Amino acid sequence: VKSTPNILSWKPAAGSSSCCVELPTRRRKLPYDEILGVWQVPHTRSCDIGLCPCEYSLVVYAVGRKKGQPCKWHLEEHRLVAGSPEQAEDWIAIINASLQMCHDRPKNLLVLINPFSGAKRSRVVWEQKARPVFEKAHIKYTLVETLHADHARDFVANMKPDELAQYQGVVAVGGDGVFQECVMGLMEQRALGGSHLAAASRIRVGHIPGGSTDAVACSLHGTRCAETAALHVALGDRLSLDVANITCRPSAQEAQGTEAEAAAAAAMPPHSGPQMPAAGKADRRRDKREGEEELLRHSTSTGGSDAEEHTMMGGMGHKQNSSSTPAAAAKGSDFRGGAQGATDGKAGKGE
Repeated sequence: VKSTPNILSWKPAAGSSSCCVELPTRRRKLPYDEILGVWQVPHTRSCDIGLCPCEYSLVVYAVGRKKGQPCKWHLEEHRLVAGSPEQAEDWIAIINASLQMCHDRPKNLLVLINPFSGAKRSRVVWEQKARPVFEKAHIKYTLVETLHADHARDFVANMKPDELAQYQGVVAVGGDGVFQECVMGLMEQRALGGSHLAAASRIRVGHIPGGSTDAVACSLHGTRCAETAALHVALGDRLSLDVANITCRPSAQEAQGTEAEAAAAAAMPPHSGPQMPAAGKADRRRDKREGEEELLRHSTSTGGSDAEEHTMMGGMGHKQNSSSTPAAAAKGSDFRGGAQGATDGKAGKGE
């Protein structure tokens, strides 16, 4: 067994290849931030088949993962063999000293269970999934079962500062409702200020899912697995989570001022000045048609039929197709009179 500040490693014991238990041939490595604890086996036992003695002196409990499911964790144990009880105690002391360097790990927790949440399996979830993890990690806990709605909130809110200060976290076992009650209870403690604020500010909130939806656990861990949540709590993992939405409302003085302004605006008479009616499509078409007729009358009185045609076409926004020819150009550009303009155009074409 070798230990560095961050890694614990070991290799199979000599002669393990003749044992009925298949041990890995490569050296195993475990980071300390994934190790929960180490326990010494108090007695020697033989393997189940009884062919050879298998003396396991200590057990290391750590996080295990399955391929293809990185978010789902399980409790995994690694059995190590020591040559003597003294050697086993030395290894345990070295491993525990390295685990003490892992910060933010809880030592004492307040656990509140809602036995009525979801399918009413919160007790089973605690006994089979969460409690074994806490015990393997040497975590002490105080267990409280809620009896009615807002029981968890009232229990946390009414705790004395010295009582709350002995815990590093509050763990809610059940659905999202009991988790919210724990958060609200801590917020009420903070609102009291003083020693209540100091004690409540140190507390973190954990959630062991046992409800029907478990949205909080899915947001925190990416899974509804209760064992995964318990492992995260035991390792001291933390993650910020939005738990409230604060709406700012105006003060009483500002509200009175706003109401006075609204009343004054309502008492004012409506605007009686001249108003321009909005022009619709029919009005615009009528104005355009009248403008074209006025332009046509003006062209008729000053020019001939050719100038009249050109003006109408230009007023409508179209181009004359025959304007590309020299005669059409001469015809379109001459506004001196009808007969004279036509004669000039024919003369130009003949030339």
